[in-house]
Amino acid sequence: MSRTQKQRERLEAIEADLHKRLIAALELVAGGRNTDFFRTNEFNPFELRVPEESEELSDLALEALRLRALLGDPVEESIGAVFRSALALANDRSNAHRLGAIRRAQELLATLRGETNARA
Repeated sequence: MSRTQKQRERLEAIEADLHKRLIAALELVAGGRNTDFFRTNEFNPFELRVPEESEELSDLALEALRLRALLGDPVEESIGAVFRSALALANDRSNAHRLGAIRRAQELLATLRGETNARA
C-alpha cells in the first residue's frame, strides 16, 4: 500500500470519527446541554473554561485539514473546515448578532446532516 493511500485512509477515518463525535456532541448542545461547546483554546475570546471534548474535536479537524492539504484535496466544505468555521463564528466578538450555542449547534447539525435549508 502506498504512502498516499495510507494517508487517504487515515483522512477518511479521521473525518468519519469527527462526523460521528460532532453529531453526538451537537445533539447535546442543541438540547441545551454543554453550551460552552464552541469554545477551544484557539477560539476563546473571553478566556473561559474550555471543554476537553471541544479541544479534541478541534484538533481532529485540524489534522483532517492538514491531511487534505497534503493530499491536494479541497478543504472548503470539508467537515474540518465547516466545524472550524462554526467555532470562529460562535466566538466572533465583532458580530453582536452571532448565534448562541444552541442555535449554532442546530445550524451545524443541519449542515452535517445535509439538510438543504442549513446556514452555517
